[in-house]
Amino acid sequence: MDLTHPDVFHYSGLTWWAPLSDARVDAVLSLTPIGAGDRVLDVGCGRGALLLRLARTGASAVGVERSAGALLQAEAARLARAPDADVQWVARDVNDEPLPAGAFSLVCWVGGPFIGGDFASTVAALVERVRPGGYLLIGHGFWSSPPPAPYLEATGLSAEELTDSWANVAAVQALGLRLLYSTVSDRDEWDAFEGRIQYNVEQRAIEHPEDPDPQGRLEGRRGWAEAQHRWGREAMGFGLYLFRRPLNASAQGPDVTIASP
Repeated sequence: MDLTHPDVFHYSGLTWWAPLSDARVDAVLSLTPIGAGDRVLDVGCGRGALLLRLARTGASAVGVERSAGALLQAEAARLARAPDADVQWVARDVNDEPLPAGAFSLVCWVGGPFIGGDFASTVAALVERVRPGGYLLIGHGFWSSPPPAPYLEATGLSAEELTDSWANVAAVQALGLRLLYSTVSDRDEWDAFEGRIQYNVEQRAIEHPEDPDPQGRLEGRRGWAEAQHRWGREAMGFGLYLFRRPLNASAQGPDVTIASP
C-alpha cells in the first residue's frame, strides 16, 4: 500500500478531514449517550479518528471509506491506541456498499462523500440507517455569505453546490429528525485546515519532483489557496450538527448486511 498516495498525504498531520478541532468534535460526541451494545456507523471515515473515539465507549463500529490507504492507517491507529476496539473497516465506495437500515445508534457523516450524488440524497440515505431513538451526526459546508463569482471560477464550485447553515438543518428535519445541537467552525480551524493541506502538497512536491501527480495537485492547490485567502474565508463555512430520530420512527429500506471488506 502506497502511503504517499494523494488520498493520504493530502491530509497528513490533520486528525479530521474537515476544518474541525478536537475540542469541537469531543464536545459534540459528549452529547451522544453511546456505549456497550450500541452500533456506530461512520460514512467516509477517513483514518478512523471519530470511530476510535467512540469505540472506547464499548460500542461496535463500522467505518466505510473508499481510500484503502486511509484505512490502513486507521487500522494501525486502532492497534496502537485501542487494540480491543470492535471496529470493522469497509474499503469501498459508499455508493457501492449496502448499509443496513435502522441498525445504528449513531450514524456519522463528517465531510464525507455524497451518497447518490447530492446532499439531499445523502441525508435520506443516512437517516434511513439510524434506529428509532438513535442519533445522526453530520458535518457539512455552507455559504456563510454569497460566494463571489471570481471565487467560484477559481475553485470550480457552483453557487448551488452549498446552501446556508439552516438549510443543512432543514434538510434533515424534513425527514423527521430533530436538531439537538449545532456548532460552526471558526476561522482558526479553517486556517489550520487549509494551511496544513497547502503545506503537505508543497512539501510533497519538493520531496518528489519526479512525481507528476503531486505537481499537478500543487498547481491546483495553489489556485485554491489563493481563492480561499481572497474570498473563501468570508464565503465558506462548516457546520457540525447533531440530530435525534424519534422513538416512534420506523426504519425504512431493505434489511441488508454489510459485507466484509
